[in-house]
Amino acid sequence: MESAGLRMGRSPLFHSSRPKHTQKAVFLLLTLDVSNNEVYRARKFTPPKVSVMRSQPNDSAQTAAPAEPELRALMGVFALYHFIEANLGKAALCEHLPHTERRIVVWLDHPKRLGTLARELNVLPSTMTSAADQLEALGLVERTRDPADRRAWLLGLTERGLQTRKEMVSLAQELLRDMLHLTEDELARFADISTKIHSNVQKLTSC
Repeated sequence: MESAGLRMGRSPLFHSSRPKHTQKAVFLLLTLDVSNNEVYRARKFTPPKVSVMRSQPNDSAQTAAPAEPELRALMGVFALYHFIEANLGKAALCEHLPHTERRIVVWLDHPKRLGTLARELNVLPSTMTSAADQLEALGLVERTRDPADRRAWLLGLTERGLQTRKEMVSLAQELLRDMLHLTEDELARFADISTKIHSNVQKLTSC
């Protein structure tokens, strides 16, 4: 059941006063791609679909989790990924934005070259070009000359794109804080661990 806060028309706008570690955790969550990584497409693993969109703390106490920390970590990653994706997919703001396009909007905190974006998001250059074209047609991004190299082009968010990014991050913050009940300390630790994981995965899977 979709709450009023999840309807983008009523969702709170992004607050720059939010702690940096909260923004970092959200940032990494929205760019996490465990099911569409083109590098591993041939051996892609599809975890079970998550049917319950809201967290239910009481259920976790009744179900014995695996003893191995690696398995518990994987269970949390898959559950969180599908929880975030499902709720973002419901939002009116993201209704016409496919997965890759949503990741690009979130990742564009400042203008970047398409090649840089492709490497950071682990997608093929052709996929990045196609997604950028779609976003440009929607008025969310624009191409400008790179002042450091006039032969190169940068992809950056338009005013509409910036607003879209703020609302997407704000929604993710709401999911993490209000629905998953993560505290400031938990978000800080999660952000640090996620940053380390993301960095190491980038080294292993860069296109």
